[in-house]
Amino acid sequence: MSSLLSGADTTDSYCYLGEMIMRTIKLKLEGEAVDYGQAAELAKSKAEREMPEAMLIAWNDRQRDIHSPSCLKCEIRNEAGWEVYGRNHGGCLRISVNDDDFVFIYGTL
Repeated sequence: MSSLLSGADTTDSYCYLGEMIMRTIKLKLEGEAVDYGQAAELAKSKAEREMPEAMLIAWNDRQRDIHSPSCLKCEIRNEAGWEVYGRNHGGCLRISVNDDDFVFIYGTL
């Protein structure tokens, strides 16, 4: 079973996007290989502690090379389309697990 490294659950940065502020939280797990389900559960738990009514807007699984939302054009101005979508649709919390192996963008209802 994977476990959270001591001190690795830290708020890393804020990105100012007009009126929107995107917080980034980096989580580092050690132990067995982490899969999408484990990473998603951890990210959801963290998001719900950080903000009430957290809603997943976009995500990326680098290990399996899949993301949501999927789009025909994978990049927008040299940025991943799923990440641009997350920012432009109310995302205000970006949770990175294991150096962006998994990324989850949350907003509120």
